[in-house]
Amino acid sequence: LGPDGGAALARGLKANAALVSLDCSGTGLPSDNVGAAGAVAIVEALQWNDTLTSLKLDYNSIGPAGAAKLTLALARNESLRVLSLFDNGLRPEGGLAFVLFYDSRKTKHRSGLTRLDLRSNAFGEEVKAELEFADRRHPKLSIVL
Repeated sequence: LGPDGGAALARGLKANAALVSLDCSGTGLPSDNVGAAGAVAIVEALQWNDTLTSLKLDYNSIGPAGAAKLTLALARNESLRVLSLFDNGLRPEGGLAFVLFYDSRKTKHRSGLTRLDLRSNAFGEEVKAELEFADRRHPKLSIVL
């Protein structure tokens, strides 16, 4: 897809009334990745979409800054149930963005996510422990590490 394809897809998602599952996994090649900007555009578009419940953004080089922006977009979406961010180079800083997201009283009950796949993102043991704690604090949410 690339970043431009991610932005185009986001525009289409705003008007979507039928699609419930979308796999936008990259191939690992930079030219195929939607990257942080494309991923954020897709998730932000979901604030106007209440039918998409599952989104895969694996292998898209979203990075820590993209993770922080994703959490802001997720705070405005209640319909997405499953989000997969497998191998996106989120690193400890990106993991902490999700820790803070699930620790915030404002977003604790707003996000509809029930499954968040964060495997293979090089968080380190300390951030993994924080994410596991967030997982335990939110019984309706399963964070896969």
